[in-house]
Amino acid sequence: MAFERSYRTLSSPAQRAFRLLGEHPGPVIDLAAAGALLDGPAAGRLDELAAAHLVVREAPEQFGMHDLLLQFARERPDADGEAARERLFYHYLTTVRASGALVAPRMVTIPHAPGPAGPFTDGEAAARWIDRALPNLVAVAGSACGADAWLIPDSLRGYFWLRRSYGEWFSVARAGLAAAEAAGDGHGRAAMHLSLGLAHRVRAELRAAAAHFDEAARIARDIGWPEAQASAASSMGVIHTELGEPRIGVTRIAEAVAIYRAVGRQASEAVALANLGTLHSAMGDLELANEASTQALALYRETGNVATALTAQLGSAPEDGSWTGPSAARQALERARSAAAREPEIAALTALAHALRVDGRADEAVSHATSAVALAREGGFALLEKKAREALRAIRR
Repeated sequence: MAFERSYRTLSSPAQRAFRLLGEHPGPVIDLAAAGALLDGPAAGRLDELAAAHLVVREAPEQFGMHDLLLQFARERPDADGEAARERLFYHYLTTVRASGALVAPRMVTIPHAPGPAGPFTDGEAAARWIDRALPNLVAVAGSACGADAWLIPDSLRGYFWLRRSYGEWFSVARAGLAAAEAAGDGHGRAAMHLSLGLAHRVRAELRAAAAHFDEAARIARDIGWPEAQASAASSMGVIHTELGEPRIGVTRIAEAVAIYRAVGRQASEAVALANLGTLHSAMGDLELANEASTQALALYRETGNVATALTAQLGSAPEDGSWTGPSAARQALERARSAAAREPEIAALTALAHALRVDGRADEAVSHATSAVALAREGGFALLEKKAREALRAIRR
């Protein structure tokens, strides 16, 4: 057989590398992942395999293997196979944890000991790595067992929220939940319910989202994980509002604010306060809206998140557009877009629409308000969509 002849021409280290590549569940592997599999430098081994036509160089540091060759490699298991799989999982887990923290730094994830620093310095680069590695991450998560099965899906939640990769999102979260339930792991169960609740919410499947968030809050309360309990409560507050139950919504978001404040998560507290201000404003409680939004704005400024502060300002913003001008709104819009922050972007577009209306530039105002409505509808941000539609109506009066 041609594969066998090519394999026999390899050096012993390259033969081992070929066998261990059979342990990789995804279609393409990069040098870092290959190094984890081989437990050492991989470039020379992969170059030898490429010269023998047993792997294909897909990109400067990425290699692929034909399905038949992959099967051939798997028929020759290596004695180091189990340890190699563990090293590979740890590599992907630590890298996706570091990447996820950059992509969505406010996302509540399962507590863990600090790991090695990731290879990225900003969220955009981290998201691009996940874009490339996603098939492998899904495959590795699906092949994990026991206490590992929900950890990669947990770290991917913020990425999924930004990218809306629903197929992979539901697949890994449901598999992770099943594994966590089988293992009786409370953190895994709560995290996967948070993930599924968020996935259903952004698809506007509010009843399904509510069921998952309620279960996440219950489990988190039982196991003493206040951050997850607060995250679920805050999400439930928004959902109850979207379901026409604003009083319940206020209660749940206020619960989240109190928990975030108690555990010192200022950035998350600011988001919850901004939502509370927006909700009070929608209900006509302008004094309470101003109080919550002012607190949120102060926290946003304290934590250096000036772009997101516009969300808080919108919570109690008067419709006359007097609270900001086009220049400030454009600056906030640029910051929100550079940070790939969808909610602040919608808030900034709405703010800019108000400011342009006051400035007498109705056509530009309509364009920005229309964009805000479209982005809010696409992302499932009902309260921000309501504010954007109100701006659009005010412009067209």
